[in-house]
Amino acid sequence: MEDVGPEALDLLTVQEVAARLRCSVQTVRRLVYAEESTPGTGIESVKVGTLRRIAPEAVIAYKQRLRREASVEPATTAAHSGAASQSAA
Repeated sequence: MEDVGPEALDLLTVQEVAARLRCSVQTVRRLVYAEESTPGTGIESVKVGTLRRIAPEAVIAYKQRLRREASVEPATTAAHSGAASQSAA
């Protein structure tokens, strides 16, 4: 049997991730499912037996992706709202 080292203890439960993200457990489960069905859309996780665990790095990567998307979104939103107001006029 191979020793996985102390980093194996760093895996977080779905409940712990929900607390860190300040969201519901169900939201974290949806993010896990989204990542499984379409990579890059949710949060990465691993199965440990029948349990789901999430590495702290995956939480950090998810938060960074949200920040990147938020910084790009205002320009996209402004373009869409401008087009909507022009068509309404």
